[in-house]
Amino acid sequence: MLGLFLRVIASVFSGGYMGSDDHFQVIEMAAEWMRGNNPGLPGGELFYRSLLYPGANWLLMSGLQQIGIVHPETVMFIIRLVHGLSSLWTIALAYRLAKLLAGERAAWNAGLIVAAAFIMPYASVRNLIEVVAMPFLLCALYQIVRAERTQGSSTTHWLLAGLCGGLAFVIRWQVGSAMVGIGLYLMFARQWRGLILVVAGSLIPAVLQGFWDWSWHGVFLGSLWKSLGHNIERSHNYVVGPWYRYVLLLLGVFIPPFSILFGAAMVRFARRLGVLAWAVFAFIIIHSLIPGKQERFLLPIFAAVAVMGVCGLHWWSDGGSERFRRCINWGWRWYWAVNLPLLILACLNYSQKSRIESLTYIYERGDATAIIADYTERATRLPEYYLDGAHRTPRPIVYPVRSTEQLDTLRLRALGMLPEQISGINYAVIFSRGNPDVHVEMLREHFGEVEIIKHIEPSIADRLLNLFNPRYNHSKESWVALITATPILGHAPD
Repeated sequence: MLGLFLRVIASVFSGGYMGSDDHFQVIEMAAEWMRGNNPGLPGGELFYRSLLYPGANWLLMSGLQQIGIVHPETVMFIIRLVHGLSSLWTIALAYRLAKLLAGERAAWNAGLIVAAAFIMPYASVRNLIEVVAMPFLLCALYQIVRAERTQGSSTTHWLLAGLCGGLAFVIRWQVGSAMVGIGLYLMFARQWRGLILVVAGSLIPAVLQGFWDWSWHGVFLGSLWKSLGHNIERSHNYVVGPWYRYVLLLLGVFIPPFSILFGAAMVRFARRLGVLAWAVFAFIIIHSLIPGKQERFLLPIFAAVAVMGVCGLHWWSDGGSERFRRCINWGWRWYWAVNLPLLILACLNYSQKSRIESLTYIYERGDATAIIADYTERATRLPEYYLDGAHRTPRPIVYPVRSTEQLDTLRLRALGMLPEQISGINYAVIFSRGNPDVHVEMLREHFGEVEIIKHIEPSIADRLLNLFNPRYNHSKESWVALITATPILGHAPD
């Protein structure tokens, strides 16, 4: 019930998106399909991920449109709620897996962490493929543990383990690193029958994905090969960190100093944890060797790590002294005391609020024809689904402007003094660190009468981040301006 309550709260109050991939490579892609455009990257380029998950969102969004639910905010609330409700499966799996390994008390603690760790309700309502893959990977591990403990025939458990692991792999290719760990575990345990059945089960979704890629692009598993090439080519282009970054991240997420004890329990009882230890440690080691590192990349194994740590602490406590048991109990109290305010903040965090509410406001006015996105002070990317809900035609055109030169070019095109003439610019969205007047004046110099009609303030989390570290966390606010005059003639180019 706690997990359900927290996910409903996050669905209502935690709008927006976490990064860029969870919106632009899921929701915007589904919206493009709804508009009748190419189901891939711009220019028809082969997409480097499976289209399974964006396709599922497209089905849901299209179904909502068919019954008259088209407002972008309403659609996204329903999508968040569906994701939150489906994530309850992860909680149930964590409980059952921990119960198989260490009994009822450990099961309740594992379920509680997966339900209420500060990152989980927030992440569970996002469109992150890393989170979507999480229950399938956990189910694969659960089915393997069940198969090992089943007295009779365990064929169904082994096949289900492979099927779930294969689905997790198709949704998020990098989950393959955990599948490598599973395979190595079964080899060293001489579980040859289990290994064959797991491989057979995992091949089902992989082969289906391969034929899907072949039918669309003529390359079997083309999206996988594209992903490998994309990640190798851009391995140093994204966030790059030292090999130990993920270890530090896990220690931070499980709240130090308790997390040190939590991690030590995982290592101490790794042999007893069996396939979980092999899968999780293989995932962490392989990801640590890759230069590009982002926090969300660890999300597929979060629930498995929670089960491992809880079970390890349970066994350690049972075999330790009274003083050591008190130490563990105090550690749990510290964890939940620190986790609580972080949990509240995360459940109420409206990510990318300024981008979304600016376009939602324009959508609700219903008269936009063309919009200037003023990026001259702060570059960003607009989630254009909120501008038309993938149903309004003609779709308002967005003109990104990153310099005064680009703004002047836009003015000349509007006047018909340059090729590719444009018309109908009647809104501007300004992104600034508290200096909208400078941008309004610049727009007036080029387009005449400009009036600010809406100010989108930062979210609670954005305010706090800006307060604590303004150098690296800007205020994330925006202004919507109405343009009511024709472009100013000025001087024609030579």
